[in-house]
Amino acid sequence: MEFILYVMSEQKLESRIVTLADGDRVEIHGPFEDSTSAYTHLYQNNDTRALDEKFEMNGKPVPEGDPREHFLLKCAGMCSLGKTEVESTLRYFVQVAKNVTGNFIGFREDELRAQMERSPQLASRLYLDTSLRYQDGTQGPYLVRKEVEGQQVLIPRNLPKMWL
Repeated sequence: MEFILYVMSEQKLESRIVTLADGDRVEIHGPFEDSTSAYTHLYQNNDTRALDEKFEMNGKPVPEGDPREHFLLKCAGMCSLGKTEVESTLRYFVQVAKNVTGNFIGFREDELRAQMERSPQLASRLYLDTSLRYQDGTQGPYLVRKEVEGQQVLIPRNLPKMWL
């Protein structure tokens, strides 16, 4: 699948694939040359590709009224994951996929935490430590940390597709 970040950059991104010790294939996109970008790289792995397939993401933002919008809004909605803080955190990743990238992606943890320090509004919505620890016994974890080329990367995984 070709990945193009339409909103943050009009240019096609450089990407490379690395295979982690656990067999996960991580595609690294970037670096961004746009100095206004909060992130230097974006990451896709087996989990994000599975989410893309589950939610029929195609690398383009989901237009308002598209049938996929309903499922994306429900997957991290109220009471969908069993813990309010986790739902709030995962909604950020869903909103980025839905409105910006058109694919589920992960971010470097240090860059995401730096964004939280600069934006009290973002900091009030993201509960990274709680989300990383949370396991609901059936689906979780919904957010995982992977070391990729010496960087800690936070990646969404295993969100449910809600049919109601």
